[in-house]
Amino acid sequence: MKQFAIGMDIGHSRVKVRAGFTRDQSSRISFDIPTVVTPAIQLGNDKTRKEAELDTVQIGSNTFFVGQTALRQVQPDSFTGESADWINTTQHDALLIAAWRYALDRSGERSRITRIHLVLGLPAKYYNGQRDALKQRVVKLLAPTLGPNQTLKVFVQNQAEAPLQWIALKPDGTVNGDKNLENQTLGTIEIGHYTTDFSYCDRGSMIEQASTSCAGVNTVYTALAALMTERSIPSNVESVEEVVKHRKLKGHDLGELLDRARKPFVATVVDQARRVFGQKAFLMDSLILAGGGAPLVLNELRQLFGDKVQIDDDSRMVVAEGFCRVGLLTLLNN
Repeated sequence: MKQFAIGMDIGHSRVKVRAGFTRDQSSRISFDIPTVVTPAIQLGNDKTRKEAELDTVQIGSNTFFVGQTALRQVQPDSFTGESADWINTTQHDALLIAAWRYALDRSGERSRITRIHLVLGLPAKYYNGQRDALKQRVVKLLAPTLGPNQTLKVFVQNQAEAPLQWIALKPDGTVNGDKNLENQTLGTIEIGHYTTDFSYCDRGSMIEQASTSCAGVNTVYTALAALMTERSIPSNVESVEEVVKHRKLKGHDLGELLDRARKPFVATVVDQARRVFGQKAFLMDSLILAGGGAPLVLNELRQLFGDKVQIDDDSRMVVAEGFCRVGLLTLLNN
């Protein structure tokens, strides 16, 4: 009998997943999938076709490629689902199903799992309006895939609160006594592809006025792609992402273009941070910076908030890890 928690951060550039069993942290599963979904095509090469099987999802009468297979076969100019209502799209469904399947397959214990708690998130600005619809859609999609002795419980969280859960809970899902939120004042900024989400926790209480969102890193990708196109540099998603991560493409230094592209975005995030935290910043014990876009604004936020800014070595996985810890906690408590 195994109990399995899955934390999914279905982002607009990557689907990040952390999963694990209760009372067994040596088995933590971690992976991500590029947020790209395209109609499947016939693949002539046997090896390529075999490799694409895990990236192939059937929904009704339609077959899709997701992730790396979609990225390589189609080479799109943008990620999938850059819209406010994308949780209601077939593309979101395909990514959810693929991530679910990957997590269970990589567990190595699929047939022995009896209870599964799946935790997902929504940006702060969409949380109240979309959480019930997302939960219902996820249950409808995944319940038919369960085995005869398996149960699934789905939780939808405010994405901005995930970094707090990452701090407040240990990797096994138990409460971290050294990080009692009742005794701390913490701010969070989760910098995702489509939105940047803010939250403020004052001694255990979430402050509603601080739960807000502004533009995400997609604005940097769009601006950078335009600058690269002007210089006849390949500007498909994979190339742009490479420059955002490493400031280079095939050994060519494109840092100057990246700095130009990120400047308006950084100004937006810094301005919003000033508005959200204001004088409260003086009282903050820490400001937790998370999300794949965190490195793009780290220096400017440290200039504003000093050494209160904390960032994990793998900031892009903080939300998924926070969700996974919540899933483990709920399994232990039930």
